[in-house]
Amino acid sequence: MPGRAQEAHGASLRCGGKAAKWLNDGVPPAQVAEWAGNSVAVLLATYARCGDGQLPDLRRRLEAAGDLP
Repeated sequence: MPGRAQEAHGASLRCGGKAAKWLNDGVPPAQVAEWAGNSVAVLLATYARCGDGQLPDLRRRLEAAGDLP
């Protein structure tokens, strides 16, 4: 049974459309998990490869902070 947040936002890990888009748009995983009515662990296990196009931005941010591995 979906939770109220899931009903309000129409997110579901089964269909994945909105949750994947939110993750790719940079919405924090904890917020997406709450909207989808799941735990962060379930969300990340489902969408582990969802970071399309984020690597260049993350690399720039790490380089700017001096924390690039």
